[in-house]
Amino acid sequence: LLELSAVDVGPVGKDNTYGSGRLDAWAAVKSVPEYRAANLSLVGVLPDFSGDQVLDPGTTSPVAFTLANVSPVTDALNVTAGLAVVGDPYVSVVDGDGAFADMVAGGAKADNTADPFVLFIDSLAPQGHVFTMLLTVNSGEFTETYDVSWFVGLPEFRTHDAGRVYLTVTDQGSLGYMGQDGAAGEGMGLIGEPSSLFIGSFWAGTGPDLVSNRDYDGLGEETSEWVVSTDKDDNGRVRDDSPGDGSQVYRAVFRDQGHVSPLPLRVEQASYALTDSPGDEFVILQYTLTNEGDLPLSGLYAGVFCDFDVASDGMDVGDTDQDRNLAWIYPGQGPCYGVALLDTLAAVNATLIDNQVHVYPESRINDQDKFDLLSGALHTPTATVGGDWSLLVSARVDLQPEESRTITFAMLYGDDPDDLRANTDAALALSLADGPLTPEVPVHLLRLDQNTPNPFNPTTTISFELAEPGPMELAVYDLRGVRLRTLWRGEHEAGTGAVTWDGTDDDGRPLPSGIYLYRLTTGLGDQTRKMTLVR
Repeated sequence: LLELSAVDVGPVGKDNTYGSGRLDAWAAVKSVPEYRAANLSLVGVLPDFSGDQVLDPGTTSPVAFTLANVSPVTDALNVTAGLAVVGDPYVSVVDGDGAFADMVAGGAKADNTADPFVLFIDSLAPQGHVFTMLLTVNSGEFTETYDVSWFVGLPEFRTHDAGRVYLTVTDQGSLGYMGQDGAAGEGMGLIGEPSSLFIGSFWAGTGPDLVSNRDYDGLGEETSEWVVSTDKDDNGRVRDDSPGDGSQVYRAVFRDQGHVSPLPLRVEQASYALTDSPGDEFVILQYTLTNEGDLPLSGLYAGVFCDFDVASDGMDVGDTDQDRNLAWIYPGQGPCYGVALLDTLAAVNATLIDNQVHVYPESRINDQDKFDLLSGALHTPTATVGGDWSLLVSARVDLQPEESRTITFAMLYGDDPDDLRANTDAALALSLADGPLTPEVPVHLLRLDQNTPNPFNPTTTISFELAEPGPMELAVYDLRGVRLRTLWRGEHEAGTGAVTWDGTDDDGRPLPSGIYLYRLTTGLGDQTRKMTLVR
């Protein structure tokens, strides 16, 4: 309003000398509208909220949004919304109308899970396909349209935030962000604070002519070799295998297919973040390397590279602890960020890297230097002169054909070097212990199969399996979560079972065509799937 009511001076319109002109305070006051509208802000997206939170190809899924009323004085009443998808060959809107509960002034939130939108995802949609939704929200005098980008299937990256620190992991070997522009990802830092990681990456190579990584862009000569696995049976997008206790387990798969002469190397990345001390100030990274070729892979060096920027004035220093296979960067006192190898073997190299020497000339680290760093030919144990430093911790593996080897690292925070060392010891103890940090897929105690046939009319069969006997309930719901039919309630023995549904509610009334949810609830956990009734 101050700009719109200003008295224009100088050239007509806004200019670099006078800006919008001379302020007219009284005109600004008079231009304030008499009514006060709510002010709704988009908080989050809830894709397939009643299922696995993934918009899989070939499915019809509910989608909801979370809004917040940030107006300090006006309640948001009778909030309605419409959803559209910008012209897209794979994604279309089945139900574009939704409604939200009232939101009082001062930041109250609400979502439209009770009246969701519904999207159809074509079976040919590729994993990671990005599309744009237009969400138009109305409440009294308030109207706003939000552009919301989302994706089909599993995402390219996820951010760990279970403990005190956050860290973004990706499906292409980079850490913190998808690229050095920082456009996709959140980096690494303390929860609620800006990132202290510029870019990081998993490195692997057998020589200066064959090093794979994905970090700096370079000056036109750099190649990002790691490429996500997109095989139908080996989907490498970032999968959430979290156990449900607050800790986080993410997995991804990538190969060095971006290299002109790629190795027959498959890399499965598993990352773990814990909620409680002493495990809440680091993220553990496990890389399982598999030689998919017919010949041995000898002299394969692998490591984690990170360019941390911790000091506010850019004058960082760094240090290493060779006994702990640890390197870190910090402002000389106070917070530290580092990387450690968590293994019974010693690291080949735990080193600091002078960016002014190794990065600035080409806006990247050349492959000869990368291999020299991985193999230990270049080694800088301490950095006492303040400047721009990065770090690398590496190890060596030799793989026979079809052989796999897991190398485990941690990216850590510490309030000071002593705290960082203590966190390294805690991470090592966790990684070597039997228990939560294992690369195996967790044992499933129950299984709920897709109904057959689907779509169906008039009957369909739902099959399931329980690992242990106990109480069980199988029920049908609509997309709003309203229970329509209880198919089974009571004790059930261990093993497989099946129930047939005839498309009616508990009162025997036929239900109309549409998408319905069926949910299996047991003492071992619960699972939900979708099915389609076509009359």
